[in-house]
Amino acid sequence: MTPPGQHPLAAATRAMLRAAKAQGALATGTATTTEATP
Repeated sequence: MTPPGQHPLAAATRAMLRAAKAQGALATGTATTTEATP
């Protein structure tokens, strides 16, 4: 749901950026865990 006055495209972009950031953090965490595991 977009608040009134907010551009839907901007909201979608922000959501996509947030998802990408979360995915990046997940990938980094996985890589770190794999590296730490002998």
